[in-house]
Amino acid sequence: MSLACGNAPLYCMANRFFYGIGSGSAEPAREVFDFMRAHERLIKDSAPAPYVTVVTSWDALRLWQHGGATYNMEMSEGFALAMLDARVSVDVYPNTELNAEWLKGQRVIALCGASGLSDADAALLADWVRDGGALLATWDTGLYDEDGVRRADGGALRDVLGVEMTGAPLPSRPDCYVRVTDRHPALGEYGPGAQVMGDARNVPLRVRAGATVVAEMWDLGFDQSRGPAIVVNRYGKGKAVYISGSLENYYTVSRVAALRRLLASIVRWLGDDAPQPFGLAAPRGVYGLLRRAVNGDPMLWVLAPVGFRMQWWGGCARSSRRSPTWRRACSCRRAGRSRRCGCCARVAASPSRSRAGTWWRRCRRCTLRKRCTLSLRECVCKGVCR
Repeated sequence: MSLACGNAPLYCMANRFFYGIGSGSAEPAREVFDFMRAHERLIKDSAPAPYVTVVTSWDALRLWQHGGATYNMEMSEGFALAMLDARVSVDVYPNTELNAEWLKGQRVIALCGASGLSDADAALLADWVRDGGALLATWDTGLYDEDGVRRADGGALRDVLGVEMTGAPLPSRPDCYVRVTDRHPALGEYGPGAQVMGDARNVPLRVRAGATVVAEMWDLGFDQSRGPAIVVNRYGKGKAVYISGSLENYYTVSRVAALRRLLASIVRWLGDDAPQPFGLAAPRGVYGLLRRAVNGDPMLWVLAPVGFRMQWWGGCARSSRRSPTWRRACSCRRAGRSRRCGCCARVAASPSRSRAGTWWRRCRRCTLRKRCTLSLRECVCKGVCR
């Protein structure tokens, strides 16, 4: 078992000791390091033992050279989050280190919006699937080459996935859902007619002979299909699933359980329904990652993301506190929820609008801020407390 919370606690504890910033104890960090030292024999040189590995694409980052954009990292993160929430051990691996020997040790590979793929990487993956591997690809994976140029041949993995991409992702529309059209074990509990939150910008494609469409992208507003959503294909001794949208990217912001269950079901089917090597009964947000020690013993790392805020004063989220210095001090008649910050003894500055449209009142000298419950129209001082 281990504890992962990034480097922020280390920075803050160093600030306490060397610069006198903040207050608190270094005991939590000492406990972690003592634990790691005591079990160094097992932890050192241990290797991931994932059920599914997300391969990120360095080549996808070159799309900007031709005015394009890639969401490979965001989609990879969303997929990894869905797997962690589903208690499926996951690892992330860069395509720059892709090789045939490493692929032999993988159960399932996921390419999440890996827009750019070189011919060499595509050939490695194709050979691996042909020999019995299992591949999940989403959105525009392989639609571009390693230089960021869009392919005109249907995509780098057209043979493996059983689809030919015919163009860039479609324009966005609201209310698009994945509608299951055929019962398939990869979809788990979802049968014909079932609808799951979908992607409004699916990739247009043609399905090759031998591949099977098991779900379509359905536009509720126009009451029509926008094309295949999930395609299953057999390639040599292996199998592949292609999702024309990015369900994983939506999971990051929505945490819709159906997305997590559908993605996990597809991964388990690709993995031949091999039993999960561990079980974890814990609230969502506590994650398990399986690793293997140098002697071959499995180790379960239980990660507790404790979070971090107010880093400037050296405090951790677990020990954060409400400042007692906030008090009512607004001269306008109706903005009764504005505050004065006691640390600088003056009224908070004008509120600023966040991307989500939320108004905040922030102190000019410290980072403390409070949500304003009044709109500018409701506040007679137009949002600036005097």
